[in-house]
Amino acid sequence: MSEHVSTLAYAYGMPAASGQLKQSPSDFIVTEQLSFEPSGEGEHLFLFIKKVGLNTLDVCEKIAKHFHVPSRNIAYAGLKDKNAITTQWFCFPFPIKSTPNFNGLESESITVVDAIRNTKKLKRGAIKENKFEITLRNLKGELSGIEERIQIVKEQGIPNYFGAQRFGHNDSNLVNAKKLFSGKIRCSRNKKSIYLSAARSFLFNEILSRRVRDKTWNTLLDGDVATLNASRSFFAISFVDTELHARLKKGDIHPSAALWGKGNLTAQFKVKELEERIINSNLTFADGLVKQGLQQDRRATRLFVSDLTYKLSANDLILSFNLVSGSYATCVLREIITLVDAE
Repeated sequence: MSEHVSTLAYAYGMPAASGQLKQSPSDFIVTEQLSFEPSGEGEHLFLFIKKVGLNTLDVCEKIAKHFHVPSRNIAYAGLKDKNAITTQWFCFPFPIKSTPNFNGLESESITVVDAIRNTKKLKRGAIKENKFEITLRNLKGELSGIEERIQIVKEQGIPNYFGAQRFGHNDSNLVNAKKLFSGKIRCSRNKKSIYLSAARSFLFNEILSRRVRDKTWNTLLDGDVATLNASRSFFAISFVDTELHARLKKGDIHPSAALWGKGNLTAQFKVKELEERIINSNLTFADGLVKQGLQQDRRATRLFVSDLTYKLSANDLILSFNLVSGSYATCVLREIITLVDAE
């Protein structure tokens, strides 16, 4: 569990009902959709693999061993959970005139759903969206409000927090980020990237949580920086007019908060003051990120949940929905139901 995430403000109040997550891999099903269609030709072999009880790096190792290629040559668009059934894309260079043989690779844990070639390597983050089917079991508490909460989330979205996975077990990634910044540890490039991302995400979450408490996380303020929906593009707003309000309501744009790093804040007025206050209260992380050379960026404070449907019984809740890349299913769940550990 993440102590940090447990302190973040709820957009619609803490749920009165609770349920258990991931009692088995089939309770958490994720299917990845790329942001492009592989061309069908080229030197890069794309494998769409369904995995059970394995994490992404486990599969990379098995592919590398089976095809006798270095594991560093196995590319993937995003990391997926171990305790789940997930279907995601992998890619590696493979001789054009050769036909891949999957005997020995496939097992109860790995199924090759599709194989197709492409002219270019698969890049990290090249995901249009992830489709989730999640089962919450052993429901308790006031179940009568669950359907109303689902409808609110469907209509108004949720705060676009970074989820507990980003911070590690018991916030270990944040602990290690502090050690990294103070010079107490040295680590590999991969672990360093994880720790830097955790520190940056912490600062973003703290800013967003303040805006959730202020009830401004889904409202444009004078001095805000707006992001385009499903895009990393953003633009500064001095004063909010009728047109901007209309674009916000339509979901074309969202407010944003800082992803900390080198550079000046693009927000103005009270928005800038709020962000500076959070940053100045967490200088260990803020200064460490700047010294490590990360460039400042922005992230939307609001996330829409598309194609949200549900089935509710006396004991179980099954939720199906799609999320854009970089967002967290657990952050959707926490606005609907309180997640508890198995007894």
